[in-house]
Amino acid sequence: MKVKTDKNLYNSGAGNMVGKLTYIDAARDITNYGNLIADDYLQVSAVRNIYNYKNMYTEGNAIINAQSVTNSGSNAVLGGVKGLELNAGKVSGSGTIVGI
Repeated sequence: MKVKTDKNLYNSGAGNMVGKLTYIDAARDITNYGNLIADDYLQVSAVRNIYNYKNMYTEGNAIINAQSVTNSGSNAVLGGVKGLELNAGKVSGSGTIVGI
């Protein structure tokens, strides 16, 4: 699955964005309250900020790129079981990070 926007991307709490190979690219911010999941590979990029409050996760490798990443809440999971490349100037939040 590939999603590219020249604006913000918002995935609601009822939203499920699922694919085998998943690429998400936003020119501004990404806000995820739902499930943004990949079976084998997940790449998420935002020019500014990524806000994750639920699942931004893969069983494979994940690459996350943004100026700032917030992974917040007891249900928040960010990363990849086989590895995570996290490229951000600032990382914050109380959620779980997988693959580092």
